[in-house]
Amino acid sequence: MSVPAWAQDSAVGYRELWGPSFAPTQAHRVTPRHRSKPRANWGLDWNEIALDANALDHTPVAGGEAHVSGEQFGPVGTSRALAIAHVAMFDAVHAIVGGYDNYMDLLRVHPFISTHAAISQAARDMLAALYPSQKLRFGEELARHLKDIPDGCAKAEGVALGRKAAAAILA
Repeated sequence: MSVPAWAQDSAVGYRELWGPSFAPTQAHRVTPRHRSKPRANWGLDWNEIALDANALDHTPVAGGEAHVSGEQFGPVGTSRALAIAHVAMFDAVHAIVGGYDNYMDLLRVHPFISTHAAISQAARDMLAALYPSQKLRFGEELARHLKDIPDGCAKAEGVALGRKAAAAILA
C-alpha cells in the first residue's frame, strides 16, 4: 500500500493504481488551512498543522505544487509520523514542567523557559524531517508562532530545547 511516492513519477497513475473510485479530482484537493494567529493551546495548533501535513501527503500532486505525495503514506506511516511529532512536543514540555515519565530522558530545565517556543520548534523540526517536501510551510508556521513570543532568554532557550527534543527523537 505504500507506493504512491513512486506512482506519481511513473507511467502508472492513481486511477490505475487505486481504481476509478480513487481518481483525484478537484473535490479531493487538500489545501492547508490559513491560520491568522496561534491559538491559546499551541500543542493543539501544531497538532492541526500535522494533520494538514498528513492530508496533503495523501493528496496527489497537481501541477505547480511543491510537495511530494506519499512521504508518510497509509495508516502505519500516518500514525507513526503523528506519534513521533507529539512525542517530541511532549518531551520538550516535560523538560520544563515535569510530572510524568518522558521518552528521551531530557534533563529538567528551569521553569522560565518558553514552553510555546519549545513546542513550536520541536514540532517544526519533527514535521520537517517527516515531511521534507513541506519544510518551507513548517518554517513559515514556526516564524508565525515565534513572532508572538517576546525576544529574550526564555524564547532562545525554548527554541534550543525544542531542537534538542526533536534531535533526541530523531536519533
